[in-house]
Amino acid sequence: MLTLGGDGTNRAVAIGWPDAPLIPISTGTNNVFPRFVEATVAGAAAGLIASGRVALADVARRAKVIHVTIDAERDDIALIDAVLSAERFIGARALLEADLLRLALLTRADPGAVGMTAIGGLLAPLADDVDAALALTLGYGRDAVRAPIAPGLYADVRVAGARRVAFGETIEVCGPGVLAFDGERERTLKPGQRATLTVRRDGPWVVDVPRTLGAAAASGAFRIRLGEPDGD
Repeated sequence: MLTLGGDGTNRAVAIGWPDAPLIPISTGTNNVFPRFVEATVAGAAAGLIASGRVALADVARRAKVIHVTIDAERDDIALIDAVLSAERFIGARALLEADLLRLALLTRADPGAVGMTAIGGLLAPLADDVDAALALTLGYGRDAVRAPIAPGLYADVRVAGARRVAFGETIEVCGPGVLAFDGERERTLKPGQRATLTVRRDGPWVVDVPRTLGAAAASGAFRIRLGEPDGD
């Protein structure tokens, strides 16, 4: 499956098809999960896998997922970040008020990206291939990091702590507040209502496009035999 969009688009896909074989192409607002890849070769990679010329397991890796359990409500997920804000209502979905951020759990912390992942990336970078997450305690303390929390918007974000979180470790948050997933406010926590966050590597199979084309080239998939050229 090929997707055109950003982190939120791919989260929607993962909710409906948790183990989708996926080539995510960046065309969204926050583009941490999808790849910047030329569409022609992305399509070629998809065709090679769909036709069985290249095995999916040889060129793809399952994504990390934040699993969210909320008291008395349906479960949810995030692919890149789950954030607790002190806001009381969802309103506009983007997270633009840095002073209201309280906690962020990141599957990757990328200093070259935009959004919540940039806050972690400028403090303690964490790559996608590392089997861990990063938890940030926000909104307190005297130390801050100036980070691009949205396209075109840098903000000074107070950070009281940053630590690695192992797969399966549970982080609990309590309302009131709003939970945002992959850059968009999604769920409201009532006073006293609890949510637990846990990270596992059980998300979509994300295809490595260059690796796919390299495997196909090594197997001779692109070689063809032509007839003799016509003579004059």
